[in-house]
Amino acid sequence: GNSAIGDFSPRIPLLIAGAGIRPGIYQGVVRSIDLMPTLLEQAGIPLPPNLDGVPLTPALQGKTLQDLAAFNETGIWIADIPGLPERHLRYPDLLELLEVPDRQTGTLAVKPEYARVTIQAKDRMIRQDRWKLVYQPLDEGYVLRLFDTESDPNCESDIASRHPEVTESLWGQLAAWMAEDPLFSPERDRIGTKGS
Repeated sequence: GNSAIGDFSPRIPLLIAGAGIRPGIYQGVVRSIDLMPTLLEQAGIPLPPNLDGVPLTPALQGKTLQDLAAFNETGIWIADIPGLPERHLRYPDLLELLEVPDRQTGTLAVKPEYARVTIQAKDRMIRQDRWKLVYQPLDEGYVLRLFDTESDPNCESDIASRHPEVTESLWGQLAAWMAEDPLFSPERDRIGTKGS
Protein backbone atom coordinates (compact mmCIF):
# COMPACT_ATOMS: atom_id res chain seq x y z
CA GLY A 1 0.00 0.00 0.00
CA ASN A 2 1.20 3.49 -0.83
CA SER A 3 0.43 5.11 2.50
CA ALA A 4 2.53 6.93 5.06
CA ILE A 5 0.09 6.01 7.85
CA GLY A 6 0.57 2.23 7.97
CA ASP A 7 4.01 0.68 8.05
CA PHE A 8 3.52 -1.34 4.86
CA SER A 9 5.22 0.87 2.26
CA PRO A 10 8.26 2.13 4.19
CA ARG A 11 9.06 -1.04 6.14
CA ILE A 12 11.06 -3.11 3.68
CA PRO A 13 13.63 -5.66 4.84
CA LEU A 14 17.22 -5.09 3.75
CA LEU A 15 19.28 -8.24 3.26
CA ILE A 16 23.06 -8.10 2.92
CA ALA A 17 25.19 -11.22 2.58
CA GLY A 18 28.80 -11.80 1.69
CA ALA A 19 32.27 -12.73 2.88
CA GLY A 20 33.09 -11.28 6.29
CA ILE A 21 29.47 -10.39 7.07
CA ARG A 22 28.26 -11.90 10.32
CA PRO A 23 24.83 -13.58 10.12
CA GLY A 24 22.30 -11.79 12.24
CA ILE A 25 19.24 -9.62 12.36
CA TYR A 26 19.32 -5.89 13.07
CA GLN A 27 15.93 -4.51 14.09
CA GLY A 28 16.78 -0.79 13.91
CA VAL A 29 15.91 1.70 11.19
CA VAL A 30 18.12 1.66 8.10
CA ARG A 31 17.63 3.53 4.85
CA SER A 32 18.21 2.92 1.16
CA ILE A 33 20.66 5.87 1.13
CA ASP A 34 22.86 3.84 3.50
CA LEU A 35 23.37 1.07 0.95
CA MET A 36 25.98 2.86 -1.20
CA PRO A 37 28.30 3.85 1.68
CA THR A 38 27.94 0.37 3.18
CA LEU A 39 28.91 -1.39 -0.04
CA LEU A 40 31.77 1.04 -0.70
CA GLU A 41 33.12 0.51 2.81
CA GLN A 42 32.79 -3.29 2.48
CA ALA A 43 34.76 -3.10 -0.79
CA GLY A 44 37.47 -0.96 0.83
CA ILE A 45 36.70 2.05 -1.36
CA PRO A 46 36.99 5.49 0.31
CA LEU A 47 33.66 7.23 0.82
CA PRO A 48 33.11 10.39 -1.20
CA PRO A 49 32.54 13.58 0.79
CA ASN A 50 29.01 14.89 1.42
CA LEU A 51 27.37 11.47 1.20
CA ASP A 52 23.78 11.45 2.46
CA GLY A 53 23.88 7.95 3.93
CA VAL A 54 26.08 6.28 6.52
CA PRO A 55 27.79 2.88 6.42
CA LEU A 56 25.80 0.11 8.10
CA THR A 57 29.02 -1.82 8.83
CA PRO A 58 28.53 -1.81 12.63
CA ALA A 59 25.16 -3.56 12.19
CA LEU A 60 26.82 -6.11 9.90
CA GLN A 61 29.23 -6.83 12.76
CA GLY A 62 26.42 -7.30 15.29
CA LYS A 63 26.78 -3.84 16.86
CA THR A 64 24.14 -1.16 17.24
CA LEU A 65 23.97 1.94 15.07
CA GLN A 66 23.21 5.52 15.97
CA ASP A 67 19.49 6.29 15.67
CA LEU A 68 18.94 7.05 12.00
CA ALA A 69 16.07 9.22 10.77
CA ALA A 70 14.38 7.69 7.72
CA PHE A 71 12.16 9.78 5.47
CA ASN A 72 9.45 8.61 3.08
CA GLU A 73 6.79 10.15 0.86
CA THR A 74 3.85 8.75 -1.02
CA GLY A 75 3.75 8.42 -4.79
CA ILE A 76 0.90 9.35 -7.11
CA TRP A 77 -2.42 7.89 -6.03
CA ILE A 78 -4.69 6.27 -8.59
CA ALA A 79 -7.61 6.52 -6.18
CA ASP A 80 -8.18 7.66 -2.60
CA ILE A 81 -6.40 5.49 -0.07
CA PRO A 82 -7.37 4.68 3.52
CA GLY A 83 -6.25 7.22 6.10
CA LEU A 84 -6.65 10.39 4.04
CA PRO A 85 -8.30 13.20 6.01
CA GLU A 86 -11.48 14.64 4.50
CA ARG A 87 -9.84 17.94 3.49
CA HIS A 88 -6.62 16.34 2.23
CA LEU A 89 -4.96 18.35 -0.54
CA ARG A 90 -5.67 16.64 -3.86
CA TYR A 91 -4.40 16.83 -7.38
CA PRO A 92 -6.50 16.21 -10.50
CA ASP A 93 -7.83 12.84 -11.56
CA LEU A 94 -5.14 10.54 -12.96
CA LEU A 95 -6.30 10.88 -16.58
CA GLU A 96 -6.17 14.69 -16.31
CA LEU A 97 -2.85 14.64 -14.44
CA LEU A 98 -0.79 12.58 -16.88
CA GLU A 99 0.42 13.08 -20.43
CA VAL A 100 2.52 11.13 -22.95
CA PRO A 101 5.16 13.66 -24.08
CA ASP A 102 7.04 11.15 -26.25
CA ARG A 103 4.75 8.87 -28.26
CA GLN A 104 7.76 6.82 -29.44
CA THR A 105 8.55 5.54 -25.95
CA GLY A 106 5.06 5.88 -24.47
CA THR A 107 6.53 7.23 -21.26
CA LEU A 108 3.97 8.81 -18.94
CA ALA A 109 4.69 12.14 -17.25
CA VAL A 110 2.87 14.55 -14.96
CA LYS A 111 1.71 17.60 -16.90
CA PRO A 112 3.96 20.57 -16.01
CA GLU A 113 1.05 22.65 -14.71
CA TYR A 114 0.35 19.97 -12.07
CA ALA A 115 3.93 19.34 -10.94
CA ARG A 116 3.79 21.62 -7.88
CA VAL A 117 0.41 20.44 -6.55
CA THR A 118 1.47 16.81 -7.06
CA ILE A 119 4.53 17.41 -4.87
CA GLN A 120 2.56 19.37 -2.27
CA ALA A 121 -0.22 16.75 -2.01
CA LYS A 122 2.13 13.94 -0.95
CA ASP A 123 1.96 12.55 2.55
CA ARG A 124 5.40 12.46 4.14
CA MET A 125 6.84 10.77 7.18
CA ILE A 126 9.89 10.49 9.34
CA ARG A 127 10.73 7.36 11.28
CA GLN A 128 13.29 7.46 14.07
CA ASP A 129 13.74 4.72 16.63
CA ARG A 130 10.23 3.66 17.74
CA TRP A 131 8.54 6.89 16.59
CA LYS A 132 6.90 7.72 13.30
CA LEU A 133 5.54 11.18 12.49
CA VAL A 134 3.24 11.54 9.48
CA TYR A 135 2.51 14.86 7.73
CA GLN A 136 -0.70 15.11 5.70
CA PRO A 137 -1.37 18.32 3.74
CA LEU A 138 -4.86 19.77 3.83
CA ASP A 139 -6.51 22.36 1.58
CA GLU A 140 -5.37 24.79 4.28
CA GLY A 141 -2.74 23.76 6.79
CA TYR A 142 -1.84 20.19 7.61
CA VAL A 143 -2.23 17.35 10.07
CA LEU A 144 0.61 15.78 12.03
CA ARG A 145 0.13 12.28 13.43
CA LEU A 146 2.55 10.53 15.76
CA PHE A 147 2.71 6.75 16.14
CA ASP A 148 4.65 4.44 18.43
CA THR A 149 5.64 1.60 16.11
CA GLU A 150 6.57 -0.70 19.00
CA SER A 151 3.24 -0.63 20.82
CA ASP A 152 1.18 0.16 17.69
CA PRO A 153 2.89 -1.52 14.68
CA ASN A 154 -0.12 -0.90 12.40
CA CYS A 155 -0.06 2.83 13.24
CA GLU A 156 -3.71 3.04 14.25
CA SER A 157 -3.52 5.38 17.28
CA ASP A 158 -2.33 8.97 16.85
CA ILE A 159 -0.53 9.95 20.08
CA ALA A 160 0.83 13.36 19.03
CA SER A 161 -1.07 15.19 21.78
CA ARG A 162 0.42 12.88 24.44
CA HIS A 163 4.02 13.37 23.23
CA PRO A 164 4.37 17.02 22.11
CA GLU A 165 8.15 17.04 22.63
CA VAL A 166 8.64 14.02 20.31
CA THR A 167 6.21 15.51 17.77
CA GLU A 168 8.05 18.87 17.71
CA SER A 169 11.49 17.26 17.48
CA LEU A 170 10.51 15.01 14.57
CA TRP A 171 8.52 17.80 12.90
CA GLY A 172 11.61 20.03 12.85
CA GLN A 173 13.57 17.35 10.99
CA LEU A 174 10.72 16.47 8.63
CA ALA A 175 9.95 20.12 7.79
CA ALA A 176 13.63 20.75 7.00
CA TRP A 177 13.73 17.68 4.70
CA MET A 178 10.54 18.79 2.93
CA ALA A 179 11.87 22.33 2.44
CA GLU A 180 14.79 20.90 0.42
CA ASP A 181 12.38 20.05 -2.43
CA PRO A 182 12.36 22.97 -4.88
CA LEU A 183 8.75 22.23 -5.90
CA PHE A 184 7.55 22.29 -2.32
CA SER A 185 6.17 25.75 -1.71
CA PRO A 186 6.97 27.13 1.76
CA GLU A 187 5.42 30.46 0.72
CA ARG A 188 2.09 28.66 0.61
CA ASP A 189 2.72 28.04 4.33
CA ARG A 190 2.11 24.29 4.33
CA ILE A 191 4.81 23.87 6.96
CA GLY A 192 3.82 26.90 8.99
CA THR A 193 0.41 26.13 10.49
CA LYS A 194 -0.79 22.97 12.15
CA GLY A 195 -4.29 21.78 11.29
CA SER A 196 -6.53 19.45 13.23
